[in-house]
Amino acid sequence: MQAEFLISFGRWVLPIIAFYVIVGCGVSLVRGNRKTGTIGYIVNSANGDQIPLTAYETSIGRSKACDVVLAYTTVSRFHAVIAKRGGEWFIFDTFSKTGTTVNGEKVLANSRSAPLNSGDEILFGNATFTFFENLPKNIDISTVENPALFDGDAKFHTGEIILPENITEGYKLKNCISGEEFVIDNFESILIGSRSDAHIHINSSSVSRSHALISRLNEGWIIEDLNSATGTLLNGIPVTECTPLSNDDVIEICGFTIKFIEPYT
Repeated sequence: MQAEFLISFGRWVLPIIAFYVIVGCGVSLVRGNRKTGTIGYIVNSANGDQIPLTAYETSIGRSKACDVVLAYTTVSRFHAVIAKRGGEWFIFDTFSKTGTTVNGEKVLANSRSAPLNSGDEILFGNATFTFFENLPKNIDISTVENPALFDGDAKFHTGEIILPENITEGYKLKNCISGEEFVIDNFESILIGSRSDAHIHINSSSVSRSHALISRLNEGWIIEDLNSATGTLLNGIPVTECTPLSNDDVIEICGFTIKFIEPYT
């Protein structure tokens, strides 16, 4: 008799409890996604794009269902959530495959959250962004991160881009953001990294000092990743060994993209 009562009771009560749980989750989601006007920004370190945050909870990922869609191969479909709670900012990693870091510190997916402060550098997989609660008035690409400037040219000066005179000849590397081109015929190897003496200097803390190396091999060129912390992509595929380069290949390092161009024949 008692067992029958419990079964009957469960049939009526459990659906009611489930209903209230679903309603509660829905209300929480709506509150978290409530539009508030722009309350923060994430700025793409590679090209300076300013993405406004307009809700107390903002989902970030490669899926079109996310509030902020990042079309990077190293970004998971549902990668992370940035939230503002009680006047403070937090970031959650939603069990992404490639991870999320804040100022080089990994955000653990099984932890509640990590605090986020204005000016913090966020790495979603291999894509670098800077978080701002209030966007500085004078912000531009150069104040966030410099887009892959080619320091190998002897005529290069900080803050000024001067292209080589023989730009129409030979093998070249092209900055996909600025369009700047760098002829590499007179080099045996080209170092890419954050160190100041790298041929291609990328001013980002997410880029390793000696990140990748492009080298001449016989009549062609190859690329290798130098055990960097965040990896190197070639046409969206991680570089795990010395890989030959072909015309129009795209090299990606922390969101910075460089195209390899063969000379006309």
